[in-house]
Amino acid sequence: MTSVEPRTLRALLELLLDDSPRVVAAAKQKLASMGDGGEKALREAATGDDARLRVRARQVLADLRRQQAIAKIHELARRPDEAIDLEEGVFLLAQVDYPELDRTPYTAILDALGEQLRQRVTARHPPYAVVLELSRLLSHEWRLRGNDEQFDDPDNSFVQRVLDRRKGIPISLAAVYLLVAKRAELPLHGVGAPGHYLLRYGPADWDLYLDPMTGRRLALDEAMRMLSVRGIPVTKENFTATRTRDTLVRMCANLATAYERRRNAAASHRWAELRDALRGSVA
Repeated sequence: MTSVEPRTLRALLELLLDDSPRVVAAAKQKLASMGDGGEKALREAATGDDARLRVRARQVLADLRRQQAIAKIHELARRPDEAIDLEEGVFLLAQVDYPELDRTPYTAILDALGEQLRQRVTARHPPYAVVLELSRLLSHEWRLRGNDEQFDDPDNSFVQRVLDRRKGIPISLAAVYLLVAKRAELPLHGVGAPGHYLLRYGPADWDLYLDPMTGRRLALDEAMRMLSVRGIPVTKENFTATRTRDTLVRMCANLATAYERRRNAAASHRWAELRDALRGSVA
């Protein structure tokens, strides 16, 4: 890698404080193109003595990391379905809005919950008992719940914020259940039913569903009635296991809608583009 003259880096950093947005954008692009050298200079500026430059350098670093996360999501979208990992996907989505996110403490939480579940049950236990323990651990003891009061809050869709606040919407709560169950090697599946994301334990003929909003166990006919009374037309075909790709697509769609309702057109557009990329609607 070609080294960069310190005076060149300093000049580019000073241009970040220019009054012209075009000059600032050009300096950002040049620093980004320098790879590790540019990032190192920005990190040093972000903790330096110049208060204005500290703020601007932190903004630029956040923008760079956001773009890196977006690029990784596009790479993930190009993989075959079986190679798309839910945990990798949900944390990449989170890094779009939280580019400084450190996954380490959150994977530690998931590891601890998974180990607790593993100590209580295995796939050899009766299916009903497994679902009971899963619900008891996450819904009752850990108090994961639906955020009915602020359902459209974008933070409800980010797994680290769900773990921070212990509340979210069905699909993000389900993601936590799925990640914990995977660590305990339990056959839990996401079910992207219309209007409400659910979970299913084992194959369809076990007839064991779980509502992540409440931790309530459901049979298929109960799940169908729950959605039908809300005016959502459903059939049994709506309760098949959902691909990880489609789960991530749905999360992006929820975020696009949430930001649209907040009149944040730029964020809504960004999430709509990621939705389409994961869906395979764009090149």
